[in-house]
Amino acid sequence: MTEDFPVSLRDRLLPQTETTLNLLQQSNATLNVSANAHLSGLFDYNKMKLASMGCAAQIHEKSEKRGTWQYHSVDGWYLYTSPDHHRTHACRIKTTKKEQLTNTVNFQHKRITNPTITHADKVMHAIQQVIREIKKLGGIKNSQEARDLQQLVNGANNYLQSADLLNTQGEPHGSFN
Repeated sequence: MTEDFPVSLRDRLLPQTETTLNLLQQSNATLNVSANAHLSGLFDYNKMKLASMGCAAQIHEKSEKRGTWQYHSVDGWYLYTSPDHHRTHACRIKTTKKEQLTNTVNFQHKRITNPTITHADKVMHAIQQVIREIKKLGGIKNSQEARDLQQLVNGANNYLQSADLLNTQGEPHGSFN
């Protein structure tokens, strides 16, 4: 959410907030589906694209609504994805203070970054691959080999903790299962 997003519009973010939380929450009745799938059926991300609510956006103005020499987009805020329309977003125009449905929006994200693989992730992945390959070749012959492998994993974890490359749970920043 941008700093200039009006507090009075926060209630307009609730429908998508509820959908997002239900997508993340496991259903109590059927454990292998989300709460949203249990309540509303399967969620189709191709029909209803979710974006960062409250972020600044450039909202495209259709040629019928604007003059010949006017800008093709206006400043506004993204509110939610319309559940009643295919790939349509509800946005609030800053100048007119009106809500508008549009299918063309350019989001002005400032803090969203792509996830990266850290050095700790690469080291732990390499160790896990080595252990898998040893197991494929015939497994561990005796308990000394098992202790040596565990010592390798512990040593890597200790090194990564001392280098502050692990997260607060003592795991690398990514997961390689």
